[in-house]
Amino acid sequence: MFEVTAEMEEYGTGVVIQASGQTPFSVNVRELTFENVADNTAYKPGIPFEGKVKLTGIDRKAVGDEVVYLYVDVNAASYNLTLLTQDNGMASFSLDTSLWKNSVVLTASSRPKEERQSFVHGERLPAYPSAVLTMGPFYSKSKSFVKISANGHKSLCEGESQVGAQYIIQGEELRPGQEELPFYYTVMSKGAIMRHGHLPVAVKEGIVNKGVLSIPLLGKAALSPYAQVVVYTLMPSGEVLADNKDFPVDQCFENRVKLEFSADRELPGGEASFRLESQPGSLCSVRAVDQSVLLLQPDQELSASYVRSHTLTKDIDSIPGQPVMMTQLKG
Repeated sequence: MFEVTAEMEEYGTGVVIQASGQTPFSVNVRELTFENVADNTAYKPGIPFEGKVKLTGIDRKAVGDEVVYLYVDVNAASYNLTLLTQDNGMASFSLDTSLWKNSVVLTASSRPKEERQSFVHGERLPAYPSAVLTMGPFYSKSKSFVKISANGHKSLCEGESQVGAQYIIQGEELRPGQEELPFYYTVMSKGAIMRHGHLPVAVKEGIVNKGVLSIPLLGKAALSPYAQVVVYTLMPSGEVLADNKDFPVDQCFENRVKLEFSADRELPGGEASFRLESQPGSLCSVRAVDQSVLLLQPDQELSASYVRSHTLTKDIDSIPGQPVMMTQLKG
């Protein structure tokens, strides 16, 4: 364990601040974890298995532009993929499960298996631990499935987002002459249903029906910070095919606020004004403090995440207000 104690005295005031910290020593030069697969301990045969691996360094920061090796052990055979991490340390993958049977083991490594690490007695050498994920086939009596896609989703405040869901419907499980199978979806956030609907899908007997559903994510301010999407359908036999997944949504707000100061700089004792523009009926929070306060207590800074964390459990009643407010500040 490495421990550090520091002391700083502010010039002119004599204020002394002390702090200490500790961190363990580690020989793990690179570490890997599987992301977006925590709830996927089973794969659905015929639907691609999607996920991400995240690569971090010895400082636990993301490592970008580095090769990651993904080994797939299935059906008593093995093959591998070479991935490249992005700036956030993530590397996405999609695996064809059409021929998968029984248990499947995924191993992510920052070093190829052929590169053996030597062992020296009494020495702690750099280590590159792997990440391992073991899965089995998801059971369906009809061998029909639906699965919400995990990769490629971006939910920004601007525009409309789509969530994709792939399905496989076995034709012999349909009613004679059936040409349509409705899928239903529900979008929830903070424990409330925000949107629901149905998507009719054309199907045929005697063939394997495959396709992709597009589920819209609208009203993102109400969905932030997470939207839970549920999609399901009812087979003629009574079997329910369903899947659900949580999607992060940017910290969006229904009303936009614009703040402008009368000057970029002002001397102590001088006056400054600012102009705050918002939509009628908006509730706005304004706080003016010395910058040194935030340096000592950064957790007290008014930010989008701070406001969002205090409005997750209930909605704030709208308070009538003016679209433009002028305020005087005296330093």
